Amino acid sequence: MGVETMAKKRKEEVEAPPDHTTAVTVEVFKLLGRPRDLLKVTCVNVYHNRYRVNVFRHTEVDDKNHITDTHFVIYDPEKGIIEARPPIEKKY
Repeated sequence: MGVETMAKKRKEEVEAPPDHTTAVTVEVFKLLGRPRDLLKVTCVNVYHNRYRVNVFRHTEVDDKNHITDTHFVIYDPEKGIIEARPPIEKKY
């Protein structure tokens, strides 16, 4: 195997999967709703097409910031969210 072939093969192995974090976040909010006391949302590609989405809110009850919603999502760019654990239900 030549040097060029090895370099090409290595590049294919290292190449990151497409980033769909924005699309996943938008779709989660369509299903969940948008809380008025939202602080931030994190959406991380855990592996392949699986994402962990955390919603952080400020709660007035104890005046602290909390992860109030967390979902493990399987996403397909053509079909959208095909599975979520726990299931995403309209909340806000």
